[in-house]
Amino acid sequence: MTSYKIITANRWAKKIYKSDFSLVSRRSFLKSSAVLAWSPAVLGLLSCGGEPSDTRPATGPPSSAFEPSGMGFNQWDRIFRTITAGFIHNALLSSNTFAVCDYPGGTRRNNFITAAGKTCDSVTRMLPAVAARIVSPDADKTIEVDGKNYELEEIFVSALANATDPGNNDYWLSPPPDRWDQRQVESGIVGCGASGSPRTS
Repeated sequence: MTSYKIITANRWAKKIYKSDFSLVSRRSFLKSSAVLAWSPAVLGLLSCGGEPSDTRPATGPPSSAFEPSGMGFNQWDRIFRTITAGFIHNALLSSNTFAVCDYPGGTRRNNFITAAGKTCDSVTRMLPAVAARIVSPDADKTIEVDGKNYELEEIFVSALANATDPGNNDYWLSPPPDRWDQRQVESGIVGCGASGSPRTS
């Protein structure tokens, strides 16, 4: 994979977003994100590691339930779109249901795959972010991938409907009755995503 010189969050996101999605694995993207998160440019944007941006003493609870990160919506939007576009691209290479997603060179957990051996946890990890985007009052609910627009709510519903249908080839299978496996871990993530989606809550 081409290594990118990371200068600022904005330029980095643009470079990654324009790259070939099949070459940017989720693990590599997140590893690069972790490196970027500790860079002086980002720490400066977040007002970390230097003088506080507001030295006034706290006088009460914040006026908003959410504290600003300092990065701004456009930067977070690019990050979300980059990860989600990579997911959609690779999910469609795996199946048309969005219930499975195999990344080239990605991690495969043998205790959470379909009967056909396709990866499931790469889908479950995306559900909370997609659900949050669906219910966000300001965010665009569609994303363009490979020249086609996709409705995030349709992807979300398709993933859950097909994953939980025992008659579907991409059924996530039941956990073994005598031991724990990755399905129990992922159930909390699926529940978190489903609780925030308007069509499943």
